[in-house]
Amino acid sequence: MSSDDSKETLKPSSLLYGTAAATYFSDSLLLSFFFPYAVVLGVSFDQMGMMRSARNLFQNILQIGWGEISERFSRKTLIAMGYFSSGCIIAALLFFREPEQLILLIILQSILCSAAVPSWSSLLADYTTIRNRGKVLGRIGAVRQFSGVLATLIVALMTYEQHGEITASSFTVPFVLSAAMAILAAVLVIFVKEVKVERPTCGWSGITSPLLNGNFR
Repeated sequence: MSSDDSKETLKPSSLLYGTAAATYFSDSLLLSFFFPYAVVLGVSFDQMGMMRSARNLFQNILQIGWGEISERFSRKTLIAMGYFSSGCIIAALLFFREPEQLILLIILQSILCSAAVPSWSSLLADYTTIRNRGKVLGRIGAVRQFSGVLATLIVALMTYEQHGEITASSFTVPFVLSAAMAILAAVLVIFVKEVKVERPTCGWSGITSPLLNGNFR
């Protein structure tokens, strides 16, 4: 029996599927409405480019560090932290409407929410083996995509129903929904089970560990 099949494997629950749906729904709404919102608030093209670059940079490069932390501590705690802070920051977008404030908020959201990405991938490993990996990930992916479709329908409906001049207040409903779903995901994931394993709290690891492994070729 392979080590992958012999490890403790959890059964996907409605809480896991609910977390997957809520996170994707929140992210989809935020991405659909944030940059049009920034345009309405008078963010310049240069500032828009800086926000996109900073968002992409932090969301990618920080996953290395967050992934390391998730292996030392609880994965679901980092997911909850990432999406709870994301929900609070999304709600704050409605109150801080200066371009400079918007830039700082979206950079902060990118930094904190990036903690959830590697932690979520690691958590899903607790629910899969070589035998069932495709089936489990396929179902979770289907739930996420379905929630994304619902978010897209909301975007289309709001765009169709929008009459007159678009103002900052026009974005209240999508941002409130996005924030609420992010916070809901943070609450749900707290009750999701994860495999308890002994994790190192010190020592060499992360991206340098292969260089220190004598068996690595």
